[in-house]
Amino acid sequence: MITSAHTATLFLEWIMSSLCTTPVLRVLILGTSRDAAVGLDDDAEWHHICVTWSSTNGDYEFFKDGVSVGSGSGFNSGGHITSGGTTVIGQDQDEVGGGFDSTQAFVGDLTQVSVWGAVLSASDIQAQASTCHISQGSVNWWSQFKDNVHGGVVIVEP
Repeated sequence: MITSAHTATLFLEWIMSSLCTTPVLRVLILGTSRDAAVGLDDDAEWHHICVTWSSTNGDYEFFKDGVSVGSGSGFNSGGHITSGGTTVIGQDQDEVGGGFDSTQAFVGDLTQVSVWGAVLSASDIQAQASTCHISQGSVNWWSQFKDNVHGGVVIVEP
């Protein structure tokens, strides 16, 4: 999650409960959200997930393993996520910087998490998904995330 010091938030979460027959990937920006039905594979394989959003026209798109799995437009057109916030990965927060509940924590493995300040093209996303070569994000990138962990996170590297 990217949270500004003000009220803007970008939040990406998997929603899986006994009420859902299909898991949902949700992105929350400035208090509104969009969902895509994205299956969580329990196949012990890595999967590439990407969500794009353009503040100019509100276009958004969800990708899984380089394939578009949902898209739309008019999502927070003209919205702006200001700098100076905190990124939280793998934990829902009920308030900025707090309200953490251990039952809402991500359990699994993550790698090469990046945030860009521009929308990546579908071909860039497909290339990253197929080669596992993830370029460094222009806003946040993996080494920043893994070097600033808190809580019960375990960093495993080859």
